[in-house]
Amino acid sequence: MKPTTGPAVKLVLATALAALLLALVGCAEGGQGPSTATSGSPATATTGQSGGGSGDCQGNYEVSSITGQQTVDLEGQELTLSGDVTGLEFMMDETKWELYGQNAEATASVAGIAAIEAIINGIAGGTYTASGDQYEFALEETSGSTTITLQGVGEQRIDMREFASVLAPVGQATMTCTSDGATIESESVKLELRRASGGGSGTSGAPTTTS
Repeated sequence: MKPTTGPAVKLVLATALAALLLALVGCAEGGQGPSTATSGSPATATTGQSGGGSGDCQGNYEVSSITGQQTVDLEGQELTLSGDVTGLEFMMDETKWELYGQNAEATASVAGIAAIEAIINGIAGGTYTASGDQYEFALEETSGSTTITLQGVGEQRIDMREFASVLAPVGQATMTCTSDGATIESESVKLELRRASGGGSGTSGAPTTTS
């Protein structure tokens, strides 16, 4: 005898099937557990000390020391700068730079004779471009001169147009900056700078370079 399935039986079967499906879905979701963010520790800015770039390095500085990479001719002898400096200022704004000295004192070496005093009265300046700590300094304007006193020869004046080659950063350079100062190392010279009092990053006006 062939069994018959009435409406009541079909309803019971459908209800049981639905309950089974719901149970299976619940088990699958329970195995996964609640979803959580797994990004780790929150991201934080890690800039640390300013490592270059014109915005970080703008401001007023005092030059504390110079290491010459080039020489300039003085009465047929090679002159370079190396050592501590007093009274020499370095300034940068967004596009321009300037070195300024009024009776600034630097240590020169002539023909291998060290500790010769150089008195700087003048300006060297120009424009620059920067990408990170990579800089390109262009020397565009100079004025004044530097005086060197040689024993047995007397005072010798060197025009700033010539002397800038051993005093100012020219060409490609790296510049790293901190809250206390900066270091510029170019093809012509290495400068150690300290922030001038009240001349923190970005506080200087445009350098007043003159020709």
